[in-house]
Amino acid sequence: MKNLKIFFKLMISFGTILIVTFALGITALLSIQSLDKVADQYATMSIPSINYLWAARRAIQATEKMALETTVVMTEEELTTVEASLMEERSSLDKALKDLLSVAPQFQPQVNAIEEELADVSTYRQQILDEAWKFTEEGNAKAYEIYKTNYHDRFEQVRLSLLNLTDDVDKQIEEEYFQAQRTKNIAVGITIFIFVLAIGVIAVFTVVLTNQIVTPVRSLEQVATLVADGNLD
Repeated sequence: MKNLKIFFKLMISFGTILIVTFALGITALLSIQSLDKVADQYATMSIPSINYLWAARRAIQATEKMALETTVVMTEEELTTVEASLMEERSSLDKALKDLLSVAPQFQPQVNAIEEELADVSTYRQQILDEAWKFTEEGNAKAYEIYKTNYHDRFEQVRLSLLNLTDDVDKQIEEEYFQAQRTKNIAVGITIFIFVLAIGVIAVFTVVLTNQIVTPVRSLEQVATLVADGNLD
């Protein structure tokens, strides 16, 4: 580089600085895109998944409560109201599971298992309603027996399955969080490295160019001074 013309020296210097700056910009852009993807994942999958699971768990509690109420009501009007609430809560439960799959389809196997368990629950629910609609003490007693020995146990299994599914979702969210932290740390490390490299490159080229340009100019200045003084040697 010492024997190159000043034009080429400047071109090489500024070209190198431009390349390093470009690399720094690309790294920052990729880092932002990566973090934006993680944030989008939280907004579109993680947070909605937790909300849908909580909705499903709430619906289970409400459904079981309504099923128990059917075993004690003794009028058609009351039973009609309770049954309507029971079916509405069950629809809310099914909708919550469907909504969960719309944002987190990877949990399809767990949801399928829960839906199979709910199919058993529906069978016992219908048996409870059939007995409750008799409006007799024997019918209510039989309905409560079905609730106690079959319906409640099946619903407890569904509740446990939902808890396990919640744990699976929590683990995935935790993994996404740690992945985001790793991505951030790598991006910060690369950015700092390129930034330091850019400063080093600029410093080196500044010193080299200054020496290679200023030194000859000073020599010419000294020679001109000697010539001006009449020293033509």
